[in-house]
Amino acid sequence: MLGLDGLTEALANYVEARLTLFKIEAKQELSKAVAELLHVLAIGFAAVMLLVFFSVMLAAGINALTGTGYWGWIFITALYLIIFLVLLKTRDHPRVTEKFKNIADGIFAQNKKNNTDITTHN
Repeated sequence: MLGLDGLTEALANYVEARLTLFKIEAKQELSKAVAELLHVLAIGFAAVMLLVFFSVMLAAGINALTGTGYWGWIFITALYLIIFLVLLKTRDHPRVTEKFKNIADGIFAQNKKNNTDITTHN
């Protein structure tokens, strides 16, 4: 029975090693996902800040051109209201949905390609 005990112990060690490897790989994947999420959030925050400051600058410029303190704000508010209403009205339209899906697929395909390039160079 000496051979069977050794085989059982080797199998137990193998299963333990595979579980440890699985845990390490899962932690690495989670870490990679969190890093990508933080990167996307940072880009989104920068884009929102850029939009806010550009809108303020544009409204102030329109105010200076018209010589009033309110037409620029009215114009920018109306512009964003129109964009909001168009997006709200077309949210269930198949062509619009397909366009947004294609944009998202392109973004995720690019991220997947970048992740593959990074992992193959390590």
